[in-house]
Amino acid sequence: MNLGTIRARLTATIIVILALFGLAGVMVFLEVQSQGTDLGRAERELGEIGGIELPLLLTIKEIKVDVIQVQQWITDISATRGLDGLNDGLDEADAYAVKFREDVARARQLLMSKDHMEGGSGSHETIMAALDREEASFGPYYEAGRRMANAYIDYGPAEGNKMMSAFDAVAAKIGEATDELVAVVEADVTESIEHQRDVAGAIVNDNKNMLFRVSLVGIVGLVAAAFGGLMLYRRVSSGLGYLQGDIDLLSAFATAKDKADTASLDLKLNEKRGDEFGLVGSALRLFEERIRDAKRLAAEDVAQQEKRARQAELMEKTVGDFSADADVVIKTLSAASTELEATAQSLTSTADETSAQSQAVASAAEQAAGNVQTVATASEELGASIGEIGRQVTQSAQIAGNAVEEARKTNDTVQGLAEAAQRIGEVVTLINDIAGQTNLLALNATIEAARAGEAGKGFAVVAQEVKNLANQTAKATEEISSQITAIQTETNDAVGAIQRIQGIISEINDISTTIASAVEEQGVATQEISRNVQETAKGTQQVTENIVAVSQAARDTGASSSQVLSSSQELARQTENLRAKIDTFTDRVRAI
Repeated sequence: MNLGTIRARLTATIIVILALFGLAGVMVFLEVQSQGTDLGRAERELGEIGGIELPLLLTIKEIKVDVIQVQQWITDISATRGLDGLNDGLDEADAYAVKFREDVARARQLLMSKDHMEGGSGSHETIMAALDREEASFGPYYEAGRRMANAYIDYGPAEGNKMMSAFDAVAAKIGEATDELVAVVEADVTESIEHQRDVAGAIVNDNKNMLFRVSLVGIVGLVAAAFGGLMLYRRVSSGLGYLQGDIDLLSAFATAKDKADTASLDLKLNEKRGDEFGLVGSALRLFEERIRDAKRLAAEDVAQQEKRARQAELMEKTVGDFSADADVVIKTLSAASTELEATAQSLTSTADETSAQSQAVASAAEQAAGNVQTVATASEELGASIGEIGRQVTQSAQIAGNAVEEARKTNDTVQGLAEAAQRIGEVVTLINDIAGQTNLLALNATIEAARAGEAGKGFAVVAQEVKNLANQTAKATEEISSQITAIQTETNDAVGAIQRIQGIISEINDISTTIASAVEEQGVATQEISRNVQETAKGTQQVTENIVAVSQAARDTGASSSQVLSSSQELARQTENLRAKIDTFTDRVRAI
């Protein structure tokens, strides 16, 4: 516990006071408990005194009175001798004798109770012995008194006086016994009373000591309470004084119109105090900072209000510009959505066409795969053919020799053909001249038919037909002439070619051997071609699969283009909604 705090000090003071009063209470409790035993014993003894000893003393007193009364009535009857009606003395004496015996019995009963309570004390035995002697003395005393009284009554003073001395002796004896009994009982009662007086004195002294100790503890507690209260008062009073001054200072600072000062206020309440006022001091300094912040915020709020006014003007202008820009954007979006819709439609058509073309390509790819397989088969057959070619190379050499001879013969034939073509050219020239003359005659016939009029119309028709035939003949001869010229050219070329063929066939004969070795290499190459063709077949299959994927992609593109078309239409609708929302927004902003 931090004893620097007011709560801790107050708690400590209360604990000390409570401890002191608790100590006093414990002391009182222990003392009362101790006195309780004494008071209990005293209560029992007082009960014994009041219930046994004092009644016993009174009973003993009654016994003494009984003895005296017996003696008194016997003496009276002896003096009056029963004359003049004074004869009841013996009856009264007998009554007191009976009462004596009753009082003795009652005294014995009280003594038995006393013995039971005290547990067989010495005073009980002494009293009982004295009571026994008293009772033993009463019998002779009472008998002697009756004999004396009867003597006075019956025989007069002379006989009665003779017994007076004996009666006085027993009377003296019982008187001594009675005095002894009374003295013993009175001594016992006095002793009990003195003992109770001592017990009461001891209790009184204990109470005085207890009162002193309790008073001392109370005084110490009061001093501690006063000291603690004074210390708390001084600490709280000083703290409250500082607090009041700081509050006034903060209040004046808070209500001041000037702006927040950067210098700290001279607050008196030390925040480093160990008690609660230290926390209050910290809170006051925090409150000071809050006041400064509030003043700064107030100044900033004024600036913000001015700024908001400028911002409102700027907002109005911005909203106007935004509305105009938004109109441009919306128009652009609208045009873009229209263009996008057209593009989407075109894309849909293109996707459909692509899908169809990809299907066609897929079919072609499958056919190409079949063709490649065919090529593979053909390449295998080519390998076999190359072997056959190897065998035929030798035969080719022989054929080449025969070809030289045949080429020579062909050369002679071509030379004859060239000469025949020359002669045909001469005939064609002649036919061409005849056609020219026929054409001229047809022209003259046409002129003459025209001159003849109606009579020459039929001849004119014939002349026209002749002219046409002449023209056709001229054209045919020209064509034939050109063909013959071409034949002559080709014939000359053929002659040169045949000559070259003769040289080439000679070279073929030389090359045939080279071809034989090359054929073997071609066989190996053909096998490699066959393997490549097989791989090409696999690649063609992959191409087919890719074409199928392209076809699926084309269909997906068609679906996507349809979605783009829907999106473009939705964009057009959203553009209209955007226009409405922008109008609403600008209206609300202007309303603000």
